[in-house]
Amino acid sequence: MSLIIRRQKDFALLPENEKCFEDAPWRELRRVEGKKDYRTRMKAVCSHRGLYFLFCCEDEKISCTYQKDGEDLYREDVLEIFLCPEERYPVYLEYELSPLNKELVLMVFHNGVDFHGWLPFHYTGARRAAHITWSLAGEIAPGAACSLWYAMVYIPFALFQGAAAEYPVEKTLWKGNIFRIDTDGGEVSKYALKTACGTAFHDFEKFEEIIFE
Repeated sequence: MSLIIRRQKDFALLPENEKCFEDAPWRELRRVEGKKDYRTRMKAVCSHRGLYFLFCCEDEKISCTYQKDGEDLYREDVLEIFLCPEERYPVYLEYELSPLNKELVLMVFHNGVDFHGWLPFHYTGARRAAHITWSLAGEIAPGAACSLWYAMVYIPFALFQGAAAEYPVEKTLWKGNIFRIDTDGGEVSKYALKTACGTAFHDFEKFEEIIFE
């Protein structure tokens, strides 16, 4: 099932701007590893400048401690967005966001056997992503009890300079996938939008189709 990206005007990342995603359907992430079956949903829209994502994550505890951007966020609770603009080339963006609102941004080069992530150059201004997290059902703090938290992410198309031939227009096709990792109680549970990848998040050949309207 393709992820359809509908057009929207640019908007500020604020909890009340959930309404800007009203025309986009919720998509469920399904568990691919572990025992914690926390419901995880996401929506996506785009403007002429970039992509916007909204996440709704059931939980019990904020199991993450990293307090700086760029740390190994994938070792704790985290959301992960993978975006590949050109299927011909094994180069894609891996964007990670923790409940504590810390990000890790990597351009990944994958030769089909091995892969490695590189930090974007001149990650400022129009090339910089934006993000927020919030909760109305608990505190977002290391180790805090929290039954539901949200995240909103903006990823500018300018960040893909060199990896995408042009900004997406109507019927442009990208590939990608969305993941969540939860580490409550020291037990790792993983969730995916397209579950064919299993726990091999970097299996780009099994990424979901992303179609821009």
